[in-house]
Amino acid sequence: SVLQIRTFLNMLQAPDETVREVVRACVLDEARCRGLPLRGEDPREVLQAPLPYEARGYTGTSNLLARFLKAQTDIGVKVTMPHNHGEEEERRSMQEEEDNGEDEAYDWVLIPRNNGEAVKVRDSDLNKMLTRMIREEHYKNLIGHPLRGHSFVALRNCPTSSFFLATGRTTAKDSLVKFAILARTNSLHTGQIRRLANRNVEDDGLCSCGQLESLSHILNGCQFLKQRYTDRHNRVVDLVWDMISKANHPTQLHPHFNTVVPGPLSEATRRLRPDIWYMRNGVLHVVEITVPYASTTQRDGSRQDTLAMRRAQKLDKYQQLIEEIQNQPGAAAELHIIIVGSLGAVPDATMKELLKLAPAPLAKRYAKRIVAATILGSRILYLGSQKRGNHRGETHRASDDTEAAPATSSSSDVERYGGERGREELDRQNEELT
Repeated sequence: SVLQIRTFLNMLQAPDETVREVVRACVLDEARCRGLPLRGEDPREVLQAPLPYEARGYTGTSNLLARFLKAQTDIGVKVTMPHNHGEEEERRSMQEEEDNGEDEAYDWVLIPRNNGEAVKVRDSDLNKMLTRMIREEHYKNLIGHPLRGHSFVALRNCPTSSFFLATGRTTAKDSLVKFAILARTNSLHTGQIRRLANRNVEDDGLCSCGQLESLSHILNGCQFLKQRYTDRHNRVVDLVWDMISKANHPTQLHPHFNTVVPGPLSEATRRLRPDIWYMRNGVLHVVEITVPYASTTQRDGSRQDTLAMRRAQKLDKYQQLIEEIQNQPGAAAELHIIIVGSLGAVPDATMKELLKLAPAPLAKRYAKRIVAATILGSRILYLGSQKRGNHRGETHRASDDTEAAPATSSSSDVERYGGERGREELDRQNEELT
């Protein structure tokens, strides 16, 4: 659609006079057949004709004008010229530009279908702006589907979260990419999807713990899988510490994992056990990591991002600890909250925290490894739940606070991720993913 619009506008402004005459004749003839209002013989007047946002009447013909009109209808954007956008608004806009000291010329005005704010754009930026508007419209439609599009709220503007989809830039296994796509679109075989698809009244779609077996329940909510959530969390902790170690001299850090911070602290803060804390250059760094399910939830009358909510909760939990340390003479402390979605969503706030802990090249490289490890852990967890048949009979107890469990080096990654399959998957991750 963007190319159809671009082609039509280029033909209207063709440098060759013969071409312009042919286009003018074709456009005017088609416009009169369609009953479009024309005041003269200038083909550019079709740009100011009202655009009906239905495809009716545009089917069955294939010419330059018909394709242009249908392309605008398909993407929901009307392209017009500045002087057709209303003389009063144009005068007001020019006055504002003069007041602001701006003198930037523009060639086209894009008017969205939903009566949104018109966008003024130069001819050289037309394709880019149309593509951006299409993506924005597609994104709004996508997140409007609570079942299939709920995870994309956290994935927006997070290129690191989907680095493995970049052609030619990664060697990620097809199985890992396939799982990520199916999981993020909520297309995996779960009790929730099975019940909706089959409409079988005898299939309640429940997990053995009594809750609806949705993907979020399998990856983050089942009481029988708490230890496996802890294992996935610990893998992220290991990667974060590995990044910090490479960014600094490890012998100068003296890290502590899942232990209380010593010192004269209040009763409320002395019991806190952050995932990592260490001293560097006289500053106490507290690193807290959590791996929630990326989605949206209803709160205070609006839909809110669960990753942002978890970050706010962690900040509220540890802020008093940081303040008490900073109030001590000669003491300084910094808090770093690392939030990673269980399907690999890395929000902008998390990337900023990683950049504080390590140089940009190292932080970006390890951000990708964290994404891969998180998706890998969720994939193994999901496959394990399917193999065990809705994980019935698995009744072991695990830590209540799975996201604050110890990241001890004594427990191996193979034990964490489950036998030979865990060994093979972790070897693939270390060798093939960056």
